[in-house]
Amino acid sequence: MLPWRQQVAEALVNKGFRLGALNRNEEAIVAFDEVVSRFGEATEPKLVSLVAKAKAARAKGAST
Repeated sequence: MLPWRQQVAEALVNKGFRLGALNRNEEAIVAFDEVVSRFGEATEPKLVSLVAKAKAARAKGAST
């Protein structure tokens, strides 16, 4: 089983991408911002990767 922090981060990133796919970009950005605010200081490699994904998606406007 994945650590709970990783599960939460993955769920929020996925939520952001799904909302972006539905053209609900403002809500998607909120989900990506939540990943950054919760896990932006994390040192675990998987969380660092998920934070980077969230930042990149947010920079693109969540329309990916």
